[in-house]
Amino acid sequence: MFSSRDGILAVEGVKVTEIVEETGTPVYITSKNILENNLKAYRDAFPNEGLLYAVKANNNLALMKIIASYTFGADVFSDGELYLASLAGFRKEKILFNGNSKSRKEIEMGVNAGVKFSVDSIDELRTISEIAKESGVEVEIAFRVNPDIDPKTHPKIATGLRESKFGIPHEMVREAYELALKLDGVVPAGIHCHIGSQILDLSPFVHALNRVMDIAKEIDQLGIELSFVDIGGGLGIDYEGKGAPTPRRPCKRNTSGI
Repeated sequence: MFSSRDGILAVEGVKVTEIVEETGTPVYITSKNILENNLKAYRDAFPNEGLLYAVKANNNLALMKIIASYTFGADVFSDGELYLASLAGFRKEKILFNGNSKSRKEIEMGVNAGVKFSVDSIDELRTISEIAKESGVEVEIAFRVNPDIDPKTHPKIATGLRESKFGIPHEMVREAYELALKLDGVVPAGIHCHIGSQILDLSPFVHALNRVMDIAKEIDQLGIELSFVDIGGGLGIDYEGKGAPTPRRPCKRNTSGI
């Protein structure tokens, strides 16, 4: 993986100086072995679950092709990310079009591509319905729930607080599903929430999931059979050596509420 050869950083046994001589600078170097080991760790930890790669994290096409080859799906946030996900080989049924600012053009692209949508507002729901009806297709949707959960991370990357601009307030989600049942072209198929990034404590995920599952029970009473529950990502990176949860093991400090 990463090592030192003659006092020079090496990746996969190759000195970075040799890589620079071949490619020039600037150059980004990624260890394929580390990437594949991480993919395998998630696949082993969640063998029967649909895992989605957030394209916003890194949209390098070479890396995305490797991720797609491990049967991961993709979470996309724009028409550009949707295009790259399709180009990388992610299967359309495993792509979720997320985001709170989709343009009509982007929604049309997603509908024509046959991907699922995470719906962030009633206005977006109506637009998807209108476009799907015009296209003569049905679109599977999930509503993004704002669970009003404090993820204990930096305020700028906390997305599940009540004052966050993302998602539909949890107390209003049932009404959104009731409306979706009345509209043409949309099929309620899932429920989604994302509480933030760089989260080092697993307990907020537990609280958010409990809230989402309570809502899912209410949705079931409407006669809707949800095929997926998407709890988002956000596992933090251990920048300070204090420990962080991974798919291989939870961080020792992250036991509250588990």
